[in-house]
Amino acid sequence: MRGRGTRLTTSPRPRILQALHGGREGLVHGRARALSIPTIGVGAGPHCDGQVLVVHDVFGVYEKAPPFARKYADLRKVMLDALKGYEADVTAGGFPGEEQTFRMDPGEKDKLDKLLDRA
Repeated sequence: MRGRGTRLTTSPRPRILQALHGGREGLVHGRARALSIPTIGVGAGPHCDGQVLVVHDVFGVYEKAPPFARKYADLRKVMLDALKGYEADVTAGGFPGEEQTFRMDPGEKDKLDKLLDRA
């Protein structure tokens, strides 16, 4: 089932209808209702059995969301600030510290050393 306004996956699992051109909601609506299997919409309108929205769009990671997405948060600045803080800590030598350093049990380290000596 293919048309200019929708794309249908070939998986035997639930089908995904994706609107490829604006103004095709009626076409998607008819196809979703005609199928006997669940349909999942990606910008295909409300007439599918379920909806998919990429987590980056939900969280507002990008400056401009796709037209079919809705931001439920604006985490872009929060994420960028966190990455800048991480970069500054690593560059200055403040990360990782002792509390972020994993230590092996002495017995396990001995086993590893013996294995590496054999190699």
